[in-house]
Amino acid sequence: MTNAELLSQIKRDQNIPWSDDDDTLIGHIQRGRTRLDGLAGEEMEYEEAGTETSLLFNYVFYARANALDEFFKNYASELLSLQIDKRVSRANTQ
Repeated sequence: MTNAELLSQIKRDQNIPWSDDDDTLIGHIQRGRTRLDGLAGEEMEYEEAGTETSLLFNYVFYARANALDEFFKNYASELLSLQIDKRVSRANTQ
């Protein structure tokens, strides 16, 4: 999904008023994608029902609350699982 598509879905899912500043949310989305891609070791596709998208949506939720430290604590096992899955996938394609 593009950042604009993600923005629309995040606003809808998190009940964010359409009048809220899109630039701030797009910044959270871009930083979240960069951070999650870095943890996964590859650029990921953020599709509607995927683990990556779920993590990104939660990243944005915590970023809006200025609580990213809590995100990384609360989602540590999911992030580790994502890293392992991506490494196994890469190893199987080599």
